[in-house]
Amino acid sequence: MEDNKNISRQENAQENMSSENNDLGQERSETVKEVIKDIENETYTTNNSMSLLEELELYVGPKKEVYYSTRFEDIIDSESKIGWNWPALFVPVLWMAYRKMYIESGILLVVSTALSLLTKKIGFLHVISLIITFLVPATANWLYFRHAKKDIEAISSRGEERKSEIIAKGGTSVAAVFVFLIISIVISGVELMNNQEFMNIIGKM
Repeated sequence: MEDNKNISRQENAQENMSSENNDLGQERSETVKEVIKDIENETYTTNNSMSLLEELELYVGPKKEVYYSTRFEDIIDSESKIGWNWPALFVPVLWMAYRKMYIESGILLVVSTALSLLTKKIGFLHVISLIITFLVPATANWLYFRHAKKDIEAISSRGEERKSEIIAKGGTSVAAVFVFLIISIVISGVELMNNQEFMNIIGKM
């Protein structure tokens, strides 16, 4: 009996030590991550007169500077890709175009159109379409952060010239919204023309 108690105590002691080591390992890992982030921020600020967050605010523009600054700061601190963006839920293609994310906007338009056409023949694709509908707004802020960061990092100039280039690359484009809106309307029109039920209704009018 005494031997069993000793064995049990030893096992409990080992489990406690293992748990403490795991906790210590996690704490060290988090500390290392924080140190690396601080070093990266210091290095970025040293190489440039402004911090990354300040340059991102400049890139976004004054109208939505506060809104996106808060969300970008969360992304930098937590490295999370999940958030929420209401415009990206209702008009994702136009929101991306407005924010000068032309490639992303084009890809989403092509994918959405393809899914819309194929869903009529392959029923289960509507599930994928539904997933994309909510996945885009859930990751929209991160996608915009990544896009803005890439644009900023491509700028090699310094000082006032750098600020001017950031402002020029960032901001918004109303013209792009109209271009993608017209393309979307044309695509929708073609889809309707190819819809036999719709054409039958038109024929009876």
